Amino acid sequence: RFRMDTGPAVRLTVSGLAVADVEPLADAVAGAAGPAPARSYG
Repeated sequence: RFRMDTGPAVRLTVSGLAVADVEPLADAVAGAAGPAPARSYG
């Protein structure tokens, strides 16, 4: 499971990703929503 807080009222949670997919997804979301801390939960 990968979770990224994109703002004070927005949370994006995506399940079923391969480990290799997490970084590109984080980069895409950060580019669209602005920089935010990414959190990864195994």
